[in-house]
Amino acid sequence: MNDIEDVVSNVINNDNNKGFDKEKWIKQKNEDRQKAYDMIDKTANDIVTNIDKYKVYLDVQSRFDKYSVGNGLLITAQMPNATKIKDYQDWKGAIKDFKNPIIILEPSSQYTRADKTVATSYNPKKMYDISHTNIKDKTVEMNYDDKLKLAGLLNESPVNVKIVDSIENSNQYAQWNKNDNVLYIKKCENIKELLPELAIEYAKVSLGEINNTELDNFKCNSVAYMIAKKYDIDTSKIKLDTIPYSLSNMESREIRNELESVKTAMEDMNSRMSKKLEEVAKKQKNKEQVR
Repeated sequence: MNDIEDVVSNVINNDNNKGFDKEKWIKQKNEDRQKAYDMIDKTANDIVTNIDKYKVYLDVQSRFDKYSVGNGLLITAQMPNATKIKDYQDWKGAIKDFKNPIIILEPSSQYTRADKTVATSYNPKKMYDISHTNIKDKTVEMNYDDKLKLAGLLNESPVNVKIVDSIENSNQYAQWNKNDNVLYIKKCENIKELLPELAIEYAKVSLGEINNTELDNFKCNSVAYMIAKKYDIDTSKIKLDTIPYSLSNMESREIRNELESVKTAMEDMNSRMSKKLEEVAKKQKNKEQVR
């Protein structure tokens, strides 16, 4: 139950307002929750039928990287072009469109199952995109040059990095060797060409999967694609042409498990990269204040 619902429920009950049907309200909440779960399952199954639909989900999850896979799927299903989502209170009365909220699932209380395991219950919550409001988005997008993006990708590298004249038996600019746990980077002048390849190799490191199966490579490229979209890196060299057969034939829960590992790897890379870029942004801001 969110803050608004909590206050409304308590006040109405305390005032003995007979117009409030608590049982009906609970029933509606349960129905909304089930609709959200059904939407998650349907969307998970839907995005693995078509690579363009899958990329739409990746676009959403790259923008809303703090949201769970389930909520990423819910946003994809309801408003894939959303850019900034808040609840009623956070928009402070600026909402102009109440008819088309984005329903997500919010963690609530924990409970014990019959088998004694502990689980978390979730409640449906109405959210609104900035396009639902009369607020103009004044967010200033930071533009990082390629050298800074490279520094971000390399920041706090979990593996050793070596610069080499060439990578044996490869035309790649970057390659992670799992055997010696070294990321080899070829000397080159074109950082723009290096960035997407480096993102893919770091995705392999984060996932720990380089068995060269179709699904493993697809997941690595999915991670790199989200990082590239988030930081305006060229995605044309990141191959996402078709959905792997094994993924398209999975059940909804299995698909979501694969998406979870992709998102976790993306978060791992993003946390290191954003830390570096935030440091630079802070220094720039301090420098401007001094002026």
